[in-house]
Amino acid sequence: MKFVRSLFRFFYGCLVVATLMSYAAPWIDPADWPRLSLFGLFYPYLYLLHGVALLWLVIRRSNLRWSGAVILLLGLPFLFRIVNFSFPPEGTTNLRVLSFNAHHLSYSATPAENAATLYQLFSETDLLCFQELSRKSARQLTARFEGYYFKRADRSTQAILTRYPMLRTGELSMGETLNGILWADLRHPSGTIRVYNVHLESNRVAPRIERLHERRTLGDRHAWRDVRGVLGRVARQVQQRVRQTDLLLEHLARSPHPVLLMGDLNDTPTSFVYRRLTQSLHDGFLHRGAGSGATYAGRVPLLRIDYILADDRFRFRSYATDRRLASDHYPVAARLYFSAN
Repeated sequence: MKFVRSLFRFFYGCLVVATLMSYAAPWIDPADWPRLSLFGLFYPYLYLLHGVALLWLVIRRSNLRWSGAVILLLGLPFLFRIVNFSFPPEGTTNLRVLSFNAHHLSYSATPAENAATLYQLFSETDLLCFQELSRKSARQLTARFEGYYFKRADRSTQAILTRYPMLRTGELSMGETLNGILWADLRHPSGTIRVYNVHLESNRVAPRIERLHERRTLGDRHAWRDVRGVLGRVARQVQQRVRQTDLLLEHLARSPHPVLLMGDLNDTPTSFVYRRLTQSLHDGFLHRGAGSGATYAGRVPLLRIDYILADDRFRFRSYATDRRLASDHYPVAARLYFSAN
């Protein structure tokens, strides 16, 4: 029994260190310590494990339960970035937006089924930002929505579809990648808006995660090789996303118009990238989110990586992850009130 208690204390100590490192991840530049970002990525699972461990400590009346409770309390602000209370819509609305990593409209349903649902969604929307929209899917959309304003990036797969005239558009070059940043100035009745459609560097680990899922075991060296490959790849890609975020923030700071930023950041709310962006922009989920904010529909659960952010001249009236449609992501939708003054 003494051995079991000692073993539990050892693993609990490791869990405490890992959980505290997940709390620190948003403040540490991955250029200095890239693998720390992995602890931020695993925050939901570490926090859940810590809750289970605390329950056991309370049952055993261990003195460690007090430190465990403090650590859980310290993590609550991060938890509310992933799971939020239900806030009913309030106030007037003059802008309805939706962001969707569409995976070329061909992931979990036929293109026709996806398109039909998408058309219904867009009938409720003034502005829609796509990531991963193929040229073929773009032609289908523009044929269906004649009279709407449409822009697809030349160097990436981002696209913007809107009811409002586009005064200017542009792209931020991110090198040899299909990810990118597309921006547009829109003539809204209440004033000009600058919209950024953002798709930061992808981790590109889906094939290895699929192999791990099929094996359902870590009992062979090939599985552990895939685990190491996934973790190493994520740590490298987060450094690329930080560089892309620096480029984005530099361009955003020069915007002459109110800023609305939507898209797939490929990073969670316990990341350095998220903290940098939300220093100048508000996260709609924190204001009007309800329930789970998870947006990734793939093999890894609880990941919130798609966002709608806005500056102080926007007020969020509602915010939701829309599960009527899915690629390997769910769309996120918001209703806002905008005033240029």
